[in-house]
Amino acid sequence: MKRNILTAVLALAVCIGAIVGCSCLTEGELQLPLSFYNGDSIDLHPELHEYTDDFSPITSLEAYQGNVLLADPTKADYRYDVKKVYKNAESTRIIDFPGGFYLDLPGDVRFDFSRGEGGVKGYGERYEVLLTREASPYVETLMYVDDYINKYVANPAYQKSNNVTLHEDTLRYVGSYPVRILSMTRQPAEGSEITLNSYTFAYIFDEQYGQIYHRIMIKAQEYNRETVDKILASFVPFEASGRHMTMIETKPTLPNWNEETAKFYNELCNRTDILWGVYNYKLITVEGMAPTMEELQQKLDYRFQLCMGYTYLMEEPPMKGLWEAYNDGKITEMTLQVCTIDHSALDSAKNPNFEVIDGLWDDQIRKYAKAFKEFSHPILFRVNNEMNTDWCTYSGVVTLQDPDIYKMVFDRIYGIFCEEGVDNVIWIFNPQYGNYPPASFNHYMNYYPGYDKIQLLGVTKYNTGNYFFELYHEEWNDFKPSFDGLNDLYQQTFPDTPWIVTEFASSSYGGDKVKWMEEMFTYMPTYKNIKAAVWFNWGDPDFREGKEGIIARPYYLDETPETLDVFRRGVKGEISPATP
Repeated sequence: MKRNILTAVLALAVCIGAIVGCSCLTEGELQLPLSFYNGDSIDLHPELHEYTDDFSPITSLEAYQGNVLLADPTKADYRYDVKKVYKNAESTRIIDFPGGFYLDLPGDVRFDFSRGEGGVKGYGERYEVLLTREASPYVETLMYVDDYINKYVANPAYQKSNNVTLHEDTLRYVGSYPVRILSMTRQPAEGSEITLNSYTFAYIFDEQYGQIYHRIMIKAQEYNRETVDKILASFVPFEASGRHMTMIETKPTLPNWNEETAKFYNELCNRTDILWGVYNYKLITVEGMAPTMEELQQKLDYRFQLCMGYTYLMEEPPMKGLWEAYNDGKITEMTLQVCTIDHSALDSAKNPNFEVIDGLWDDQIRKYAKAFKEFSHPILFRVNNEMNTDWCTYSGVVTLQDPDIYKMVFDRIYGIFCEEGVDNVIWIFNPQYGNYPPASFNHYMNYYPGYDKIQLLGVTKYNTGNYFFELYHEEWNDFKPSFDGLNDLYQQTFPDTPWIVTEFASSSYGGDKVKWMEEMFTYMPTYKNIKAAVWFNWGDPDFREGKEGIIARPYYLDETPETLDVFRRGVKGEISPATP
């Protein structure tokens, strides 16, 4: 049925436009490549013949369990993550068992298998590829891809604003399968060091797998349709087996901080209770610390030691606010965002993140670095938080669907801070809990900058309530089940990293907010990696016409006398934590 739908769409379609990753291994566990020769070819395992009959003569074979190269391919456990890599004189064939496909790439390709659900990353001299197995939450998979995944990059206004030239925008058969193809090239700024600016996004459908499809992203120094079609024509799906294994090292390697910053970080890591913080609207700015902080502290009869503020790259560093917070006994979690005003016009505006990676904002980044260094006291610093979403200027799906854009922005900022000798910044990696879109290429670990740059994992989890149930299907979520799920997820990838709940709160729509907050103080200390938590003391309005001014998600901790009282009792230690 699905093939019939796609065939019909194909008939109507109109062409709109003409490293290797780290693993958790010791040096002794890294094995040498496999080569089992029988004359001029390799003796294959019988079950693999169907995947290699058309790929001969084979000259080498490598077998991987996760990101670990196996000495004996017969020891591969197909319940888990198995990859096979074959080479002949011209090409390399990657067989991804949990991904359910095989594909041929140029012979010079090298692979990173550490990403697990985040896909297979391949690197060549003049190109890179990201290969992922995807699942649409909707039966109409093509509609999902076009209306959601491609919403930004396929928009002519987006392309024009960001100097993107469209090469192909089609739905056509390549080999045996219908493929949705978008190919485009971004023209970088003069003097840019970015060389891989030509992108092809290919979504391959197969009726027998229903809502499962595969995505191939190719980025290269120049667009070559013949090469793209050759790669796509080699793609063959099969029934997936085993499960992906993420094997990215995340245990932090600490920088050479100044004495005060090192002391603060060490004390934070060794806490057995929660360091509570708060955010108020425009709390930390160039004009100082907002008076709402003192008003809240008076209501609570409590002095916060941690606060949070936002700043934007096009603005001046908010040093007066940082100083006033510090002099009031507070360490600041500072959020730097590279964005349009209020993250507006994501599908049509010029995206400043491309300008950052092209080097056009280096002087402004350096201004921040120098100001932070002169400040000299500890700053918890997160850059472009919630990048694995669809609502930020720097979201992966907005920045050419390429998670590496986020990492290049981060590396640009991090590198300049290092050049300026900044030794008082503690770097936070802060994805959103849940990937939006829920796609493998958008997996949060695809954005991770590296254990040598990140010292804290930032986690974000809101109980949004059910005000927007009809619009967004938002529901009330009790504290403990929500944070149990968060803890289970991040224990798999960041077990040896301290965590900070960089922002969180509960709405009052749909449930008992006081009870939610009581559970927060009861159970938050039981999650051993969470060392600090910042309540987002603000509200999200309803922007719909006729409903302006209605607070749809009231996150205020002083919303009622009862919510204020429970927070007061909690931060003063009057609510006993549960036993871990």
